[in-house]
Formats: sequence, structure tokens, C-alpha cells
Amino acid sequence: MTTDSALRFIRCWAGERPYALDMEWVRSIQRVDQLERSAGTRGEIGWLKTAGMRVPVWALSERLETAVSEESALQRVIVLNDAVRPWGILVDRVSQVTAVTPSNSFPMPKLAINPEKPYFSGVLLWQDALLLRLKPDALHPDAAIASVVDVERAAMPMAANGKVEMVGENGRLSTDESGQIVVFKLPIRPQESGDLSFALSITQVPEVLDPMPMIPIPNAPSYVNGLINWRNRPVTAIDMGEWLGLTDKMEKHGRLRLMIVRTMESGALIGFLTRPSIQILRLPLPHHPRDDGLPLDSNLLRGAVKSKGETIIIPAL
Repeated sequence: MTTDSALRFIRCWAGERPYALDMEWVRSIQRVDQLERSAGTRGEIGWLKTAGMRVPVWALSERLETAVSEESALQRVIVLNDAVRPWGILVDRVSQVTAVTPSNSFPMPKLAINPEKPYFSGVLLWQDALLLRLKPDALHPDAAIASVVDVERAAMPMAANGKVEMVGENGRLSTDESGQIVVFKLPIRPQESGDLSFALSITQVPEVLDPMPMIPIPNAPSYVNGLINWRNRPVTAIDMGEWLGLTDKMEKHGRLRLMIVRTMESGALIGFLTRPSIQILRLPLPHHPRDDGLPLDSNLLRGAVKSKGETIIIPAL
């Protein structure tokens, strides 16, 4: 792949996890034995003398707050181009330069970004695997990162017009173009939450499939489980119960399903685990509203109804 439009990058490891680094950031790659180890006041692990300069070096694993790296001859120091002055990151190993076409480069999903620590600029699809794309100007300890009071709630794409009343005429759930809803249960222990069901328009659910491998995202909001590769595109996997404000813990055992959902306003894709007992119901559905004592953040709901003795929650997605 040698076209001018190709994105050239190297893979660099922090522990067992590889990340992508654009070659435009790479000034040079130095052997680890050139590193003068000496802890600094801002978290530097040492200094590198190169091209007549004394370059401060930070460990990528420490900046990402992942597992601490062990010293190894495979480690390298990547000296980075910087508008102010060069600096370096210690990585556990590096790959040869490779490239992907622009069609295999994706922006970082907004839901997966921690605005206080936006260490990734995007996602690359390389050999059917997803690679988080490092953002060195945010990784530097002197980076000016805006303080965000409520990171978790600011990140989730909301439904059009915010909270929407789901009760239509004659006491029935309002219908949509399809006239069908997908009803599901979350894989949580029914303590505080009871045995709640949840519903979305069938037009929002392009696929339900078996759980897929995911890559973790360092410093992502707590309800973000990672990224999955769904049909060669990155999709943010979340803990839907935690996002909605439930304190019940997710069940780890038993057979589960992965539901891919498209948000109504932005069309962004998310994925979350459900129990296998998924139903498709046709509208209109007789019901009456319920808004009493639900253990959920009401700002994240479009509505809640009682139908045939069952409480059905409609998340604001």
C-alpha cells in the first residue's frame, strides 16, 4: 500500500496492548539503552540525549494508566515532533511502518471519549483488528485539557428533542414507521431494578448477535466497556444498566446476546449485552404510564409504561 493518500503509522505497545501512532509524529526511534533513567518532578522516567538536546521521556503505560511495563531490550523510546520542543515516550516494542487507506480510518466515537483525558484521536482498522490512534498532544503532561464536570452524561448521544413522551392517543404506545418495538432485558441482578424490561424501535436495531471480542479504552467513562469490530467499523460497547443509573451489577454467567443499536438523532452506533429472551412486539400496545419510583435517571429516558403487568422502559437513544 503505497498511495499518497495512505495513512502511515507504527504500532507501539504498552504492555500487551498495541496502539497506532501516525508517522507524522515520529521524529526518531531510539534504543532503550540510550535512556538515562532519572525520575522527574512531572512524572518523567528519564532523559534522552539526541541531536544535541536533552529530551524528557514519559512511559506510555503510565500516561495511559495501564499495567506498568517491565524493562526489556525490546523497549524503544519514540522521540516525538512537538510544536514547542521534542519529547519522548517509552514503549514496550514497536513495529515496522505500515499503512491503511482513508476508508479504514475512523473518528473516535464520541461516547468513548473522556474529555478530561482525550488520549486517542481515532480508530484504525488494520488486518481485521481495531487499533486506537494515539493523540500525543493530549498525552503530554502540559496539555491543556478542559475540565468537564459530568463526563459520563455529556458523552452519550441523546434522542431528538431530549425527553419524549411515549404515550399516544387512547392510552397506547405511540407508533413509528415500522409499527414494531424490540423488548429486551439487561443482564443484571434484579435487586434495586426489579425485573425491568426495555424497548426500542425495531428501526434502531440493525442486528442482534453473539457477544464479540472487544478492545478496552484506557480512561474511558466507567460505563464504556470497549470497542468492538462490527462489520469492519468500530462500535462502542457500553454497560447499559450503569449508563441508565442502575447500581445493580451485570451478570457474568449465562448465555447473553449483543444488541447493536443506532441512536435516533446522530445515527451513532452503540452495542450492549442483553439476556437472550428478546421479543418483537407490534404496536399499538395497550398500556398505562408509569413514573413512580423507578431507580433510573429520568433524564435518560423517553418514558416508562406498564403493559400486561410488565414495566417497560424506553431509553433516550
